[in-house]
Amino acid sequence: MKDLAIFRCDASPEIGAGHAARCLALADAFADAGSEVLFAVNAAARETFPALKRFRTEIVPAGKTDEPQWLGELADGKNASLVLDLRETSEEYEAACKRWAKKLAIIADFPDRRHDCDVLIDQTIGREAREYASLVPENCKILTGAQFALVGKPFAGLRGEAQQRRKGVPAKRILLTFGATDPFNYLGRLLPALIEHASGLKIDIAAGSRPLDDVQVTIERQVGAISVLRDAEEMPQALLAADLAVGLAGTSAWERCVLGLPSALFIPSDYYRLATERLAATGAVTVIGGNDFEPADMARKIVELTRDAAKLAQMSARAFTLCDGKGAARIVNALR
Repeated sequence: MKDLAIFRCDASPEIGAGHAARCLALADAFADAGSEVLFAVNAAARETFPALKRFRTEIVPAGKTDEPQWLGELADGKNASLVLDLRETSEEYEAACKRWAKKLAIIADFPDRRHDCDVLIDQTIGREAREYASLVPENCKILTGAQFALVGKPFAGLRGEAQQRRKGVPAKRILLTFGATDPFNYLGRLLPALIEHASGLKIDIAAGSRPLDDVQVTIERQVGAISVLRDAEEMPQALLAADLAVGLAGTSAWERCVLGLPSALFIPSDYYRLATERLAATGAVTVIGGNDFEPADMARKIVELTRDAAKLAQMSARAFTLCDGKGAARIVNALR
């Protein structure tokens, strides 16, 4: 009988798909190691992040009062590991899951509360295990930093080609990537100004499940200059083809680092601040603004960066050194 890996995560227009995306990267590594995979998600997750269709997916019943027991029933007596990637879980919830899970792993972003788990994962750059030492059981494995960054194998598989491609020339193709749902509406605010000031640049939009009604006319007027990407499976090749990404930190930031893609990032809220600033300190990305900005000024700033071949080359080299794309496999080994 195969081992079972159960992933409990959520995705929605409000919270985006980052948690589901990094769980999917880890799920692929479990599947490669011979495990059966199952996702337990909220009702909006499959529409928000259609890539989940690769694995069996169960919807958590609305108003479920004993979710840990329900998850245990999904395990159906199998040798099951559970991965939790939720913004808020209680220590009591985790302890209830440990009653049936062979191993319980938590994916976290901040050392801000106690956890009852066997493995704690925080891929934040510069995060140290000692920051969690007093928040987890003594025998918990703490896996922190970029070496455990969760990047899907389709991205890692293009790393060699990307290393050959990055030549340190001015950018001719930019990728706008603000998450699967663009909850801060960066695309709607920035795209018209970019069209006005970035003549001659090819623009790819990683739209995910975001409606495009507000920018559809702009896109239609730029036939041949703008491409819209909806399917997550298109993203590895899109990152490979791009010369500069404009977006946010998060799971996609590690995907860009694996492929040495320079990034210009916004910090939309305090939730993104630490990870973005630590990435910027390495030189792999540059921070260009927050949530309030004047679109024309921002467009000019992005165009100026596309012309700075030396800076783009330096950013690319730094990005390659941060992440090798093998983090998911390392985590699977730690859970076995």
